[in-house]
Amino acid sequence: MKRALALLLLFAATAAHGATVEPGQTWLLGSNAALQRGNQTIALRPGDVFEVLQVAPPWVTGRCRRGDAVAEGRLPMAAFSTALTAEQFATLRAAMTTYVYSDDDAARTKARETIQTFARAGFGLHELAASRVGQPVENPPAEPQRLTVKVGDGIEGEYYLVLPRDYDPHKRYPLILCLHWMGGTGTYYTHWETGKAAARQTCILVSPTSTDAEHRRWRDDASAELIQAALRATIRDYAVDPWRVYAEGYSMGGGASTFYAQTWPDRFAAIGAQALCAWRSPRDVAGSTENARLVPAYLAVGEKDAPGNVSGVQRLDQELTRLKTPHVFKVLKNMGHHFTGEEDDLLAFLLKVRRNLYPRAIAYNVYSFPGGRLMPEWVYWLRLRDASHQGRIEAQVQANTIQITTTRIERFDVYLSDRLVDLDQPVSVLVNRRSVHTGKVERDVFTMLDVIRDTGDPARLFCAKVEVHVQ
Repeated sequence: MKRALALLLLFAATAAHGATVEPGQTWLLGSNAALQRGNQTIALRPGDVFEVLQVAPPWVTGRCRRGDAVAEGRLPMAAFSTALTAEQFATLRAAMTTYVYSDDDAARTKARETIQTFARAGFGLHELAASRVGQPVENPPAEPQRLTVKVGDGIEGEYYLVLPRDYDPHKRYPLILCLHWMGGTGTYYTHWETGKAAARQTCILVSPTSTDAEHRRWRDDASAELIQAALRATIRDYAVDPWRVYAEGYSMGGGASTFYAQTWPDRFAAIGAQALCAWRSPRDVAGSTENARLVPAYLAVGEKDAPGNVSGVQRLDQELTRLKTPHVFKVLKNMGHHFTGEEDDLLAFLLKVRRNLYPRAIAYNVYSFPGGRLMPEWVYWLRLRDASHQGRIEAQVQANTIQITTTRIERFDVYLSDRLVDLDQPVSVLVNRRSVHTGKVERDVFTMLDVIRDTGDPARLFCAKVEVHVQ
């Protein structure tokens, strides 16, 4: 009887993936588990790596690795029912990469079929594999690279890519978007002080050149498209940690970094702005600063800079203080518009922060982009489908109830994740105090992968959605 029970446990633990648990294997856990280590219990989570040393049903003894930490103990065999071997996980990740990035319909169909064969794996592994989609270049040039992309009405946009000196495609690095001053180009950051500091911090640096050929400013639609295209391509082709993406700028580029944080607040973990020029629009300080209230900021201005620049940064500091946004504000003694020396402190501030894509409270003002379009389509876990004019949307999550208030925004999708609500339980969505959904929302790996494909952002791990049309 005991032997039959052990065999049943072994079958239940491995039949879903066609692999048996054997010594010498490496597995990635697909759900929470409890590692027994003498009288001690260590909580393990999806994605933790377990190296099998001995199998004695109903227990498996081995080592668990989480980063540099190693713990030896035993797991119940049931923990492997949602796990994958390292080889299986690599197959799943490769199929997801093809599904997300390929334009070959046949290849995507085959990838979809492969992904479906892993349907019984723990969803934590689906999220882990999805967050790592991409095909990092194995042997990139050691020197800064000039890359181009078509944006706008056929405009050739350029950006420069700088990799850490000891770049390893199997590691993951922070990415810093660097925005030059008025009249500058992306080449400045490849050798300027911020670029040197980024190299010391082993960061990937992306430095575009504004598409505004006359003034080299950041106010045109094509420059916005260029930034998005450069981020998408770099995350796809290089070993970027999508949770650590930052924006930094100097002078007009500093103003741009604050503006883009207000426009795409979920795109950046934090921003830096040195000697920033205020864009002298009321929304820069009042209306849309609220949009970026969850984006920490590092602000520095010389006390002898132009009075308008100093007062603009002071107003921004006051507004961030009112909104309780974490930030650093420095007025540098005896400095004018041009200074260096803040780079290491600025980058140390940025790199402490990770992106927050799942806030439980959102407030966003939709407004016209300087070039005429409305931006953005995504606001954290909301996807705006009908932002044809200026409007406002607020949302709050309390337990499994989501309450949303809108003004002049009629169609949008609410994207969900277990980081936001408990998807094993019914979810209620109310819009302007009217119920638009009550019930369970099923997880779907292809919902998650389609979001990544549409946005080029593998940190957006949303596996369910509710469509809303305000009548």
